[in-house]
Amino acid sequence: PAAVGGESACPAAAADLPPPVPTLLAAPYGRRIRLVYPPPTTGRAEVRRLPEGIHPPLPGTVVDDADRLGVPVPAMGPGLAVDAHQAAAVTDYVVLSIGRTAAVAGASSAYVRLPAASGLHWSEGMLRWTWPPGCTEVVVLSRADAPPAGPDDPLASRRKVTNTRYELDAGLPVAEPAPLHVAVFACIRRADRLYVASEASATARTTIT
Repeated sequence: PAAVGGESACPAAAADLPPPVPTLLAAPYGRRIRLVYPPPTTGRAEVRRLPEGIHPPLPGTVVDDADRLGVPVPAMGPGLAVDAHQAAAVTDYVVLSIGRTAAVAGASSAYVRLPAASGLHWSEGMLRWTWPPGCTEVVVLSRADAPPAGPDDPLASRRKVTNTRYELDAGLPVAEPAPLHVAVFACIRRADRLYVASEASATARTTIT
């Protein structure tokens, strides 16, 4: 990859570079944020909390100066770091594979803390809710067998809804048969990137029976 700030294409021999960590999951853990990744088979990895305004490097990017990517998140064991930092609306993380001469960027993840929708209910074939202040987009997830586990639940159906569409339709039409577990996740846009809230509170969940 091309050099970006403290990252470069080839500061070390390829044989010295560890493989990038493929996944990173950020999830709430009480007031903390739990960051889970597959531990590397050789060497070590560390998670960095990115400074505000810094975008995570692409996986596979060689990182010469890891400190440009923020502070390390305390490790709690292989494949686990826990951040006690009180997250802003959006907190980005990246996991680095640490080699002898350089680090390699792996997967990134964001923990997104936004005001939740409220009053979610179903009536006459429509879902309706009260939008959080300033929110113009939400992601609605639904499952027949269980409540959606999060905004990226692979077993849930997913729909993005704008406030304009919601107002035109006077709600969100629901065609799926009951029972149906529904959760509404608020969204925010930053630098043309859509961030989806990491959690949906009880006020933004309902079950259609």
